Amino acid sequence: NNHLYALENMEMKYVLPIDIQNYFNDFAETTLERTNKKPSKALLKDAKSVLSQVFQKGMRDNVATSNPVEGLEMPEAYEGKSRALTEWEQELFDKTATKFLADGSAQQKKFAIVILAMLYAGLRRGEAVAIDMTTPDFDANKLRIRHAIAYNGNQGTYGDPKSEAGVRDIPIMEPLLSPLKKRVEALQAAHKKDTKIIDIAAYKSDEPEEPVFIFSTEQGEMPTEACFDCAWESFLIHVNRLACKEKNVPTPINKWGNPDKRLKMPTIINRITPHMLRHTYATILCESGIKLKTAMVWFGHSDIQLLLEVYSDLRDKHEDEETKKLAAYLNKDKKDDAKTGGQPS
Repeated sequence: NNHLYALENMEMKYVLPIDIQNYFNDFAETTLERTNKKPSKALLKDAKSVLSQVFQKGMRDNVATSNPVEGLEMPEAYEGKSRALTEWEQELFDKTATKFLADGSAQQKKFAIVILAMLYAGLRRGEAVAIDMTTPDFDANKLRIRHAIAYNGNQGTYGDPKSEAGVRDIPIMEPLLSPLKKRVEALQAAHKKDTKIIDIAAYKSDEPEEPVFIFSTEQGEMPTEACFDCAWESFLIHVNRLACKEKNVPTPINKWGNPDKRLKMPTIINRITPHMLRHTYATILCESGIKLKTAMVWFGHSDIQLLLEVYSDLRDKHEDEETKKLAAYLNKDKKDDAKTGGQPS
């Protein structure tokens, strides 16, 4: 927002594409100077989307004659390499999700399931928030991924997954299985009481236009992007708070000198994105010994490059470990020979 000063005194109808281009170029250069890294592609895309929506509304309100954001040439972005969660970060996520499920608010309980679905089923964000009462098949112990929510702006569009390979069946594993089953049973009970739906089979056969989502807004509607972002940031705050506790970082003090949990804790964990949970799932599959062909089906073929990188990295890691074992063994033999003078013992 600090970069918008160049536009703040201009009427929308006088803003030209070159003004928007200069804004983005300035933003990219300043970010590089400040952080020694180019802005991410996702950040630039979000900024462009927001500005475009602003001018679209301006056109509807007759205060702008065109949308100068259209056809914009974006600055070069930082292509950051995704990573899996560290073992400690994964433990923090598990503990925070468990706490949310045990004594969190209604929204926190629902969002904990989304977290577990991304972490232990490898779902993309849009697939995780699209889980409804028909997605889990508890008899077969499978998640039937058939839909996803795509966001272009705050409101989402409910439709098919990202690709044909996104239509897949994934084993439901603990710690996702129990809370998901409990949530579905609660939704079924509510619908038996409040609607004409008698059971889940009837719900499936009716193919309702408005699915009953596992995670929804507080009004029970399809989650918006803001709804997800707010829940995600709140979850990360709790993860960081737990991390501070485990590292014995003291709670901030209020003006009366007392610990105040409402004040922001120091940030001691690196920035984590939803895609990192999917990357972690790929690592779990690899470390569990799941064959690449099976992992491709569960993961969705469109992200095969990520899987190949994960499997390749882990193979290299194991090769390094085996090489060290061999070196240690051979070194041991040399030491034994030195002790015995090369004579058999």
